Amino acid sequence: MRQGNTYSLAIELQDDTGSVIDVDLVDRVEFVFGPVRKTYPEDAKFDRELGQFIVGLTQLDTFKLDHVVACQARIKFKDGTVVGTGIIREAVYESISKEVL
Repeated sequence: MRQGNTYSLAIELQDDTGSVIDVDLVDRVEFVFGPVRKTYPEDAKFDRELGQFIVGLTQLDTFKLDHVVACQARIKFKDGTVVGTGIIREAVYESISKEVL
């Protein structure tokens, strides 16, 4: 990832057995990229054809990211259960310009 770029991240969430999460059982999902937080259904959408959540990051979002960011999703199911994914680290490369285009 690079600061100042925009992204549409396709994210497939799986349960402990490796099966794709059934979106019809999901109430909300929180996606965290360092200091940037996006939620489904407010900020992200679900592509049924791909079976993936699509999370957009703006230039302002990526300018907030610094060198290495911790990324995680937390899923709240309609039955009230909340499950978090493992935390991954994503490298973020600096941009010389800090201007939003």
